[in-house]
Amino acid sequence: MTTADDLADAPAVVFSLGNLGPFEIRQIRALCGQTEICRKSIFAIRARSERARAMQAEAFGFRRVVFLEDGPQAVQDAITAIFEDEYKAALEEFAPLSAEAFLAGSRALAAIGCELRRLKPVRISRVAPGAEKISNAIRTEGVGELVKAVNLHHDPTCRHSIAVAGYAVALGQALDLAEEDLRLLAMAGLLHDLGKMLIPVSLLDKAGRLDYGDIARIRQHPELGAKILRMQGGVEPAVVRAVRSHHEYLDGSGYPFGLKGERISPLSRMLTIADIFTALTERRAYKPEKSPSEAIAIMAGMAGRKIDAGLLAVFRSAVLNTAFARRHPPPKSPGRPVLKEGIHPLRPDVGKPRWTVA
Repeated sequence: MTTADDLADAPAVVFSLGNLGPFEIRQIRALCGQTEICRKSIFAIRARSERARAMQAEAFGFRRVVFLEDGPQAVQDAITAIFEDEYKAALEEFAPLSAEAFLAGSRALAAIGCELRRLKPVRISRVAPGAEKISNAIRTEGVGELVKAVNLHHDPTCRHSIAVAGYAVALGQALDLAEEDLRLLAMAGLLHDLGKMLIPVSLLDKAGRLDYGDIARIRQHPELGAKILRMQGGVEPAVVRAVRSHHEYLDGSGYPFGLKGERISPLSRMLTIADIFTALTERRAYKPEKSPSEAIAIMAGMAGRKIDAGLLAVFRSAVLNTAFARRHPPPKSPGRPVLKEGIHPLRPDVGKPRWTVA
């Protein structure tokens, strides 16, 4: 017999039942009597024509009823709604713009992930509103507020992607980049791990040592994500390049292509810094989190050799400065966009290099 304790840690509970006897009815009534279980429960009915079943679900107190004839998306939408209700309740204590940015990014990534897993056309454009909200939230409330909200997310890849977008935008704002550049940073951050959405979570969060096959599969995600973006179209080439090369290092030791030095675009370099910092400071099943100062110390050992030393110096000031963490007002006269053209924000007079990665 299933008890409320058995379901306590389940993020959602789906009841899909046939003919119910007295015992099953008593058991469901007992479970639905638990407020927490009822809140995250879904009653799945085969067809809309089964009116008696729908009335039964209402009598049990189910707030969410889905019809399986509507397809898997109906169940996915109901589960997403459960998560959203949970997030909204928790976000009441958070800064409003950061909460709104978190929800917008979360909705977009959840919808894209569902489309990918069902082999449906992916609407990448749905990420744009979330990218804009992230930029606005960080400027007004600081990156620290967004990261606190992001930690509520149940999915590690979505949680990581929203945080990376936030830190990338924070770095861009510290450099007084134009709004167009901040939009590219937010888009690249949200989409950089798109390829991981097709890799099982059990592998991404594997607690034990990864074997060669595991590593090889995970290392496919930058090229896989870029391929998805190219196939869907409508994404800035600079963003596609950044998604494809966010694991490349200046000394050529990164992947997937072992690019070196000036072959790694400024947008990619900024994304890499945000990605590494987020990975170090977040908790995963296979590792404890580092403090921001510990993470920066580790990254300092990579400066110049693997990651851009000048950009890291600006990033360090941004994430360790408590005044910046609260808010960063827009520059009085931001310069022209540079990242789309491949111009380094700290070396704008050097000119546009010729990037060889599509």
